[in-house]
Amino acid sequence: MVIISLKDVNKKYDSNFILKNVNLDIEDSKIYVIKGESGVGKSTLLNILGLLDKPTSGNIEINGKIVNNLKDDELSEIRMNTLGFVFQSFYLNNNLKAYENVEVAMYINKKFSKKEIENRAENLLEILGLSDKKMSFPNELSGGEQQRVAIARSLANEAKCILADEPTGNLDKNNEKIVLDCFKNLANDGRTIVIVTHSDSVLEYADKVYCIKNGILEEL
Repeated sequence: MVIISLKDVNKKYDSNFILKNVNLDIEDSKIYVIKGESGVGKSTLLNILGLLDKPTSGNIEINGKIVNNLKDDELSEIRMNTLGFVFQSFYLNNNLKAYENVEVAMYINKKFSKKEIENRAENLLEILGLSDKKMSFPNELSGGEQQRVAIARSLANEAKCILADEPTGNLDKNNEKIVLDCFKNLANDGRTIVIVTHSDSVLEYADKVYCIKNGILEEL
């Protein structure tokens, strides 16, 4: 099933086209990797997929519905209930314990009861191999552990698709493998993962690999 679809998407800043006539279908239970040099538009494409930016022209479809012209609150609701975001820098709250960092997104959403929030946070940390770290603060965790907390947080509101911008960029090889194995397990469990990266280590985990060059997205 196609979760996100881009049709003839263009994006330009001033008179420069960053993305040109991009067509892309993101299906469930797959890992997509988008490669390219710095500054070619990888993060711009990820932001468009995540409804954080709008194309200059072309359509974005979520679950078959064109969403370009939806109001900001409608886009926010789709992001909160369909999409999860993982970043290179983790963006954890250093004043909150691991389980609290996962819970906070659910309290904002107001979709679950307090007991459900507590249970979901505990279950997600268990899935990501962090049950013994749930009471730890971010500064007590390794980079790989912090990134796994961030992944758990991205799944808190039952996201069907995780959009990850250089998720292993700050990790050593061992922690990179742990995080990528987590992504693989999530894809096997029915989630979709879209990874923007310049790391070749990610490629062996990918079901589909794309490259952006001169604004053109091509499947490799």
